[in-house]
Amino acid sequence: MPPLRTAFAYDQSDPAPERPAIQALLLVALSLWSCLAALQACAIQATGAVVPLVCGGVAIAVASLVCLAFLVVRRIALCGLGASLAILLFVGQSVAYDACLAQVEGGQAGSYTVHVLSDATAGQFGESAVGETQLSSGVTVRVRLNLPQDETVRCWDVVCVHGALKPPSENAAVQFRQKGLVGSLTAKSLERVDVPGALAAISSFRECCASAIRACSGEHTRDGAALLSAVLLGERNELQASDLYGCVKSCGLAHIVAVSGSHLAILMALLLYVLKRLHVRRALVIAICLLFMVAYVLFTGVPISALRAMFMTSAILLSYVARRRGASQTALALCIIVMLSLNPSVALQVSFCLSTLATLGIVLFSAYLSRWFAVLFRGYGRFASDTLALTFAASAFTIPVSSALFAQLSLVSPLANVIVGPLFGILCGGGLLATCLAVALPVLGQPVLWLVTLFAQFVCVLIRLCSCVPFACVPASGSLPFLLGASVLGAVVLYVAWPQPTVRRTWCSLALGTCAFLAALFLPGFFHGDEVIMLDVGQGDAVVLRSGSHALLIDTGTHDAQVLAGLARHDIRSLDAVLITHADDDHCGSLSAILQSMPVGTVCVAADLPTCANDNCRRLMQVIGQTPVTTLSAGDVISVGHFSLRVLSPASFADDGGNQDSLVCLGSCDANGDGEVDALALFTGDAESEVLDGLNDTHALCDVDILKVPHHGSRAGLNEELVRTLRPEVALIGVGAGNRYGHPTSEALGLLESSGAVVFRTDMNSDVVCAVSPQGVTVAPNR
Repeated sequence: MPPLRTAFAYDQSDPAPERPAIQALLLVALSLWSCLAALQACAIQATGAVVPLVCGGVAIAVASLVCLAFLVVRRIALCGLGASLAILLFVGQSVAYDACLAQVEGGQAGSYTVHVLSDATAGQFGESAVGETQLSSGVTVRVRLNLPQDETVRCWDVVCVHGALKPPSENAAVQFRQKGLVGSLTAKSLERVDVPGALAAISSFRECCASAIRACSGEHTRDGAALLSAVLLGERNELQASDLYGCVKSCGLAHIVAVSGSHLAILMALLLYVLKRLHVRRALVIAICLLFMVAYVLFTGVPISALRAMFMTSAILLSYVARRRGASQTALALCIIVMLSLNPSVALQVSFCLSTLATLGIVLFSAYLSRWFAVLFRGYGRFASDTLALTFAASAFTIPVSSALFAQLSLVSPLANVIVGPLFGILCGGGLLATCLAVALPVLGQPVLWLVTLFAQFVCVLIRLCSCVPFACVPASGSLPFLLGASVLGAVVLYVAWPQPTVRRTWCSLALGTCAFLAALFLPGFFHGDEVIMLDVGQGDAVVLRSGSHALLIDTGTHDAQVLAGLARHDIRSLDAVLITHADDDHCGSLSAILQSMPVGTVCVAADLPTCANDNCRRLMQVIGQTPVTTLSAGDVISVGHFSLRVLSPASFADDGGNQDSLVCLGSCDANGDGEVDALALFTGDAESEVLDGLNDTHALCDVDILKVPHHGSRAGLNEELVRTLRPEVALIGVGAGNRYGHPTSEALGLLESSGAVVFRTDMNSDVVCAVSPQGVTVAPNR
């Protein structure tokens, strides 16, 4: 009798899984998607070029069909068919959109009945949702519904809104067009309308489930309840309001809080197990499963990822019945074609892109990568092998998108998925059963749900621990077309080569790949000199003092992706310190993202800030949390590499932590370490002439090489006397294009130009790098 084996079936001589043949329908679907996305991304106006576009689309279709008929360049012809369909869909969408847009030109105030199509999400100016409403002309349009303060809505709600419907502004026009929204409906008041029906019943049940989970939220289970709501109901507002969501993203676990294929796979497995135990006939099993999927997708608010997952899970069921290979490719192709045909605007929606690209990677490479990991682990740890294979396969095409859009790259993701993966099934399946039981039988079900919430809290602890691993997540940056193109090229090379895994080849590939990746990520930072870098973060400030591998960041701006991408562009993977000049959002709003994305030695704040009663100050201290804090006041000095910063103001707060209490620092750089200052720079935060005049009167100010212009170039930031004292050679202004404050003002620009300063603005020049050397300062704007 052979000995009992503790590993799953494994033999090093076993060949790798056969390379999957790319099906014709998938080629058509991918071509359709890529061409439609490209047309939308280029913001091409189709209305004035309908005839040329239609003729071009038809010509491509005819040429492709001729090639297919004569079996010439078959794959290119299939791609041509997808491209022709993309052109025709794009023309139809554009013409329909422009017709709807014409109905709201000039704005229309009145009462509207809105059918809400998404859960409300919190934004910078309050909550908003997507909905459909009928205009007085009888045309139904899709709009963004801006909600009144303290009001929220859920998917499938019907509300009567009193407000004004306005077309999108010039700055938002492209974004609205890509999403298929013809305008913004700003509600002054809102009344809910009771509409009986299946959707109303589903919405009511969802609210009951949410209430049951909220009842389990307490001091020690708040994170668990928020995680449970996101996983089971697709409600992420509470999760996104907590710092846990940052930890989830840092660990590469965002897929567990977005209802997708993994959720449906777990729930369908449970349902199939029950139906099998009941000996239900196969045809009836399929029908029950399909009905359950439709109901669950509606129950979770029809997120794009869940809708895509419904198609894919249907493919799993159909392949189980038909025993056909390639069913997953067919289902993915049909999913892409059907969803884009019904609503072309989803082509550029992030959730659709990430979900579909992840599925594509899994379909093509997961079985193959699983074999490589099986060889690596010598047949032991099947769950770890399969989980790592799924993680890497799903990441093959999604990392370029997430890196370009969110400016983050999780290095701990494989480990986090192996740790949290087994628990996710319990959380998803057990959580839904417990929630339904709590709604049906509260006396019996609520204690069970509380235990599940406690288990979810344990999962949250594990997520936080994973996010605390050094360099768990690093800033990333790059052009989306370039990164995606490189990823596709790598996938094509792997697909064509399809090397057989061996122990030696596996370990060599792992070692070389890891070394090359880490070298590309961390080594470039050591080859930089002394630089003052103004990062382009829109309407906000973020300035880096970098000396070789050392860096200090002064303020963070408020746009997470922009500041992280900026740090990545300049090869900054860790920070010795972050100095927050004051607690306004445009100066510290992205501190949380930075703390979760890279190691930070300390956070420097004004000495009075930790005890200030101002709401902004309190929120800032909550964000800082357990990170070491260094308090500064006038006279203090901090050093980073060859840079030194001497604090000039404030000695104590006089403006309740506001603009006038900004840390004003004079920076000096000794680039060659000879004891002589090679450059001086003044960093002012939002302190204006009232504060700077006082410093000037005490002779604390002097001639500087670089001036970070006060308060984004406001009218009250500078005056003639200050400019005569400072005489800056380079003036840096952190400002957003077309901002509503009118920054920088003509008065500030006039003063700077009259002093001979060369003005650089982030809205015009993007990042501005001031390289410091013993010979002086050299400026290199990005544009």
